[in-house]
Amino acid sequence: NYTVSITTSSGDSNYKLTIPNVQVTNNDNGDVAGIVVSVDPLTTLTTTEASGASHTAIFTITLHSQPTANVVINLSSSNTDEGTVSPSNLTFGTGDWNSLKTVTITGVDDLVDDGDVDYNIITAAAVSADGKYSGMDANDVKVRNIDNDNAGVTVTAISGHTTELGGTATYTVKLNTKPTGDVIITSISDDATEGTISIGGSLTFTTTDWATPKSLTVKGVDDYVADGNQP
Repeated sequence: NYTVSITTSSGDSNYKLTIPNVQVTNNDNGDVAGIVVSVDPLTTLTTTEASGASHTAIFTITLHSQPTANVVINLSSSNTDEGTVSPSNLTFGTGDWNSLKTVTITGVDDLVDDGDVDYNIITAAAVSADGKYSGMDANDVKVRNIDNDNAGVTVTAISGHTTELGGTATYTVKLNTKPTGDVIITSISDDATEGTISIGGSLTFTTTDWATPKSLTVKGVDDYVADGNQP
C-alpha cells in the first residue's frame, strides 16, 4: 500500500484547494524471499584427490527476490581433509541480488587409502538486516571426494652382494600411502646359513615417517662349505 498526494498551484485563489490523498495498492507479482542454490539437494557433486579438471566442482547461489539490506551467506566444508570451499562467504546487495555467484569446491589429496569420502559444503544461515532474509538457511551441498591412493610397499632392488667374508648388501623399504596407524614390516632370510638381516629385519613406519625410505642390511654368513655362490 502507498499514497499519492495531490496539490494545486494557481493564481486563482479558488483553486488553492486541499485535495484528499489517493490510496493505492501495488499488487505483488509473486516475489518471495529465498536463497537459490543451483544444485538439486538430492544430487552429489564430485571432486577428486588427483589433479586435473575433475579436481574441482562448482555451483552457484543467488537470491529469489531483492532484499532491503545486504545478505551475507557464510560457506564452509564439513571435512577440510577431503575438500575446501572458496570463497568463504557471499554478499548479495540490493543491486546484485539476482547475479549468480560461483562457489568452487577443491578436492584434497589426503595421501590415505580411505576410499571415496562424502562431505558437505555447509551454507550457514543468512545474516541480514532484512527480516525476510535474516536467519534463512539454504540446503547444504553434498560432495564426494574420489580417492586416488592405494596402500602398498615399495622395496628397492638389492645394492651389492653378500659374501662369506662378511660382505653386505642393502635395500630400502617405504610405504606408498599414509597409514592411519603404525605399520611394522618384517624381513626374514629363508636361509640363515647364507645370510642374515640387520636389526632383526623389522621396520616400523608411522603416520609421520611413512614416506621416508628405511634401509636394511643383509650380511653374508660363512658356512665353511664349498657350495658355490648361493641365492
